[in-house]
Amino acid sequence: MKSGTKRWDIEETKILTDNYKTKSDVEISIMLNREVKGVESKRKSLGLKREIKKFVISKNMYNEAQALLCKDMTLKNIAKELGVPYHTLIAYKSDFGITSKNNNWTIEDIELLKIIYENSEWDYILEKLKGRTKDGIRAKASELKIKKKNYFWSNDDLKKSIDMYNSGKTVNEIYELLNHTHSVSAITTKLLIKEKNNIKLHKTPWTKDELDILINNYETTTMEETCKLLPNRTKNAIIRISCILNLNKPTQEWKKEEDEILINMYETTNDYDISLLIGRTRRSVKWRRQGLGLECHFYNNHGNAYPASDGTMCLSFAELEITNYLIEKHVNFKKEVTYSSLFESDTTKRRVDWAIYSDENEFMYAIEYFGIYDLKRSRNKIRTIYIKHTRKKIKDLYKYGVIDQCVFIFPGDLKNKTLDEIFYPYVNINPCKTLLSAV
Repeated sequence: MKSGTKRWDIEETKILTDNYKTKSDVEISIMLNREVKGVESKRKSLGLKREIKKFVISKNMYNEAQALLCKDMTLKNIAKELGVPYHTLIAYKSDFGITSKNNNWTIEDIELLKIIYENSEWDYILEKLKGRTKDGIRAKASELKIKKKNYFWSNDDLKKSIDMYNSGKTVNEIYELLNHTHSVSAITTKLLIKEKNNIKLHKTPWTKDELDILINNYETTTMEETCKLLPNRTKNAIIRISCILNLNKPTQEWKKEEDEILINMYETTNDYDISLLIGRTRRSVKWRRQGLGLECHFYNNHGNAYPASDGTMCLSFAELEITNYLIEKHVNFKKEVTYSSLFESDTTKRRVDWAIYSDENEFMYAIEYFGIYDLKRSRNKIRTIYIKHTRKKIKDLYKYGVIDQCVFIFPGDLKNKTLDEIFYPYVNINPCKTLLSAV
């Protein structure tokens, strides 16, 4: 055994053997505070194998898919008509008899790619080769051994750019004088890199006329209008100098009519849509809503919510897919239920994504979808905090003794399983017939 490796005790081994059939290695690793690879290795050493359920495509489903293909429907619409998740349709595309279309490059497309790829910007290339993605074009160019020349700066272009900038030319003017061989962002980046190497960039000082225009118009015009009045200044430069001069745009008092619209719509409409309706910024609407004490839990960090078929609001497309599935199968559930109302031991304000009830409205299962809990993806600050909170939540549920009443769904489950397979152990589903009767 490697030094520093934690030994498995009898209790941990029992938890593994009791839960490996219904829970993934990720869930068990969280329960035991161990690495996923450690749990997987221990499970295999004990000879514990999970039954792999394959999605079965009936003859009728195959024929229906072929009929929908003849109508030139998109794959997403076909999946909706067949009643299967989109990712399942993609995974079993060949079994459904679906072949990729419009992926073959014609001789005309290849010749056009050879002509425009080396010296053209991506916007122009994508416009000329409509229907093709940037990755697809890159792959074909690599196959043809064509390289973009604009990715590489010649010494002549670099010297010209620095000389023109130091002579007072703006980045946009340099872009024009270089015949569009490098984008504006590429020129800016290259000059900033050279600035780190002790090549100072020329910065035009603000003139008295520009400062007068800014002072006289900043408070009474929008930012777009201010930028038009000062064409040689960027938005960031204008904001920076306005902070130095203590220039603030006046706050517009909220009218009674605007408050009424906000109060009537905040539960069913996101802040962004309300801001468009009343002509204010999303941040202004958010602050006003919070100032009035109107808290709505049905929106994610981007201010988005997605209504299900019965009007239930969901925070993501994955939640929308699961919610519509439960509605379609007539499952008695509630969305965004507080933990404290389900588990007496919990006193936090945490909410469960879905709570499943029996016909007599007795609580049966709490379903949690951990949308960004993906250990294979690189971690940033938000994902690290999310993983920490997820593990804390599962540990608390295990401590309360209600872990058997909880269903945890991870992004990998939606990719590798159908919803019937996910919910089969918990509600009355027949995965062979893909039919769910009422709970």
